[in-house]
Amino acid sequence: MKRYYLIDFENVFSKGLTGCSQLGKKDHIILFYTNYTKYIEIDIIREHGKANLKFYKVHDGKQSLDMHIASYIGYIIGKNRSDDIEIVIISKDKDYDHIIEFWIEKKGIKISRAVQVGMSKTFSDKKEVEPATPQKPAEKPVDETVELKKKIQEPLQKEGIAVDRINGVTSVVVKNYAEKDSKQKIYRGIISKYGQEVGLDLYRLIKEHL
Repeated sequence: MKRYYLIDFENVFSKGLTGCSQLGKKDHIILFYTNYTKYIEIDIIREHGKANLKFYKVHDGKQSLDMHIASYIGYIIGKNRSDDIEIVIISKDKDYDHIIEFWIEKKGIKISRAVQVGMSKTFSDKKEVEPATPQKPAEKPVDETVELKKKIQEPLQKEGIAVDRINGVTSVVVKNYAEKDSKQKIYRGIISKYGQEVGLDLYRLIKEHL
């Protein structure tokens, strides 16, 4: 599998590349920077493992770097239509999460965000450093909650999903169902709990019932 690490260097600087020395030949590091980035340490060029490394200097401007990275994601996906790929955005900027959700939901692309290369889900089994802050959901009537649980659990049971995972997914749904942007919060909660690959499969099974 080809993996692409898109580095928002103005956002994470050198710390964002921590762990890149362990990358392999199928990995690609694409580092985006602007005139505001005055220094790039020589170690970044020297210690990037066996990965392919590219630099792109983009024009200054409000969210210019973000837009270039978003555009480059589309380029990578189009270029690798027949290949198995994974994309990781290295940035603390949570605005990228909406782009990530778009590609996952519309095309099933394997794409995520992390604050360091070595903390990405593709790199290890560690959870994302910045989990969504849990919020207390509004209370719902008991009978409506029971009906919701039934709708969520039925498609999971038909697919033979383990009971503990069914209960875990149900818990995430009930917790977030009454919230604003509930689908996004449910999706993020399942991904955070079970990882991107397993979490995406589980979310797809229940999505139409939300």
